[in-house]
Amino acid sequence: MVCAFITSVGHPDDEYEIALEESEGGLHRDSVVRLRKLMTVHESIVKGRIGSIEGEKLERIQEKIRDLFAF
Repeated sequence: MVCAFITSVGHPDDEYEIALEESEGGLHRDSVVRLRKLMTVHESIVKGRIGSIEGEKLERIQEKIRDLFAF
């Protein structure tokens, strides 16, 4: 499983950080997805789902990941 870091402290000039509003994805405060900080996690250590991102925001994140890896 590939995961991206999510934090409430972002860098507004980084094109690979996608802003999420408090109401999106089950978050408790405005946050950013840091696509330059990806990690792999074995599914066996994941205990549950915290939230989810859908629709246009998910498509934007997927597009930025493709751009980041140039494919």
